[in-house]
Amino acid sequence: MPVIPYMDENFNPCTLLKDLFEGIEMNGRAPFASVSHWIKDLNIRDISYITCKTKPEKAERLAFEEVKGQETGWKLKFENGGQIIWLGYEWHHRYFEDSKIIEILLDESRCSSPNVICSNPNIWAVLRTDKTRKMLFIMNLFSSRMETNIKIRTHVKAYQDLGLFKLSPMEVRTVEITD
Repeated sequence: MPVIPYMDENFNPCTLLKDLFEGIEMNGRAPFASVSHWIKDLNIRDISYITCKTKPEKAERLAFEEVKGQETGWKLKFENGGQIIWLGYEWHHRYFEDSKIIEILLDESRCSSPNVICSNPNIWAVLRTDKTRKMLFIMNLFSSRMETNIKIRTHVKAYQDLGLFKLSPMEVRTVEITD
């Protein structure tokens, strides 16, 4: 079963999510058949899922398993503008479908456009900041050379093209970003 966080990002006790999920019942894992509705044409294969017996009263159904119609995802919106999306999906990060599902979840959450655009889905690019400095981490976790073009968001709709990066196998490269 999934683990519900019980600490905040600073490792202080925080039970907001745990308290919300207290009355929610989840079934055990089941072999994955297919998910439809909001995931639509995504061909997800050989992955198990967790179904939800009960959910918060005002939660909206987002995803379900096609064979038995069991619920595998929902979204709960709050009056303050926040929301929770629960998806009973086992993340393996080994298929491009996993990345596509993350994009769908971010879109469903109405998140702004990405801060980093990487042309090669096999390369991970993460932008970290401490509010005074920015550092881009470019990671090739594969055993072969990889190339990618990277752009970072500088303003709401503007991107800076950082160019082509050629990474050796298993290389992590850092790039300090200056304004």
